[in-house]
Amino acid sequence: ALETRFRLYLELIRLARGHRVTPLGIIIAPAPTHEQIAQSIGAQREAVTRELRQLGKEGVLLHRRGEIVIKREDELRQRVERRAGLAASYVMDWG
Repeated sequence: ALETRFRLYLELIRLARGHRVTPLGIIIAPAPTHEQIAQSIGAQREAVTRELRQLGKEGVLLHRRGEIVIKREDELRQRVERRAGLAASYVMDWG
């Protein structure tokens, strides 16, 4: 079982599929609420908010009203792979 932050990374990668790619990054709009994300990954809303805020500080994503812009999807993937190993690659690539 992965920690909340890694489950969040996987969920963000999943949400990014099929969304608009711009020079700024992948725009997920309309973005699910923190509560919806928390429910989908089995976490508390507060933990999701904290992790999204941290990812914003690190420049991995930009969280704006009604949308999430993933600026560095590759960074999310690398973090999951470092934590979960190669098996995570298969999960991230599931359609």
